[in-house]
Amino acid sequence: MQTVELFSGTESFSSVARHFGHKTFTVDNDNSFRPDLCKDIDQISAEDLPRKPDILWASPPCEGFSVAVIGRNWHRDGRPKTASARSAMHLVQRTLGIIASAGPTWWFIENPRGMLRKMRFMRAFTRHTVTYCQYGDTRMKPTDIWTNAWWWTPRPPCNNGDSCHETAPRGSKSGTQGIALAKDRARIPPALFEEMFSQLKAANDNRRAA
Repeated sequence: MQTVELFSGTESFSSVARHFGHKTFTVDNDNSFRPDLCKDIDQISAEDLPRKPDILWASPPCEGFSVAVIGRNWHRDGRPKTASARSAMHLVQRTLGIIASAGPTWWFIENPRGMLRKMRFMRAFTRHTVTYCQYGDTRMKPTDIWTNAWWWTPRPPCNNGDSCHETAPRGSKSGTQGIALAKDRARIPPALFEEMFSQLKAANDNRRAA
């Protein structure tokens, strides 16, 4: 299969895709990550990507949607207050445009639980919420994933206070906030993608056997 990862950074998705034997194509605007295509999302089009990819994964920057800055960045009705909020919204809308024009068979948009789930333009899409601790991480980190992949059934999220993750009240030095480097805070547990690729293989096998 051919996969594409937008905002690829440390390649959480692509590294697992390669392990499963799939072709990968990464896009990021930071050349230090050595992506296949180093361009800003506003500068790329479907023609820059592999034709009709099987899977497209996107992890747009989450800072503008963060729970910690919702009151500062957003009006109650979902209108952006700040340049940061407007930029965050634009990047996701641009991502949706690329998905529409590139035409991947399956697509995923990932963002930590926050204001993005309240955006009107996201309401038409199926959303799952996962917690990283259910995939072997020490952090809870509730995360929303929008997708058209009917075959993916993620593990049920845990609850605050469960023993599967470190307690991390806001402002603490544990959990996601206790991780110093942004690139490490952004890493997604490999087990989540392993589950995803395994379920896709099972769905394809069942379809061929039918």
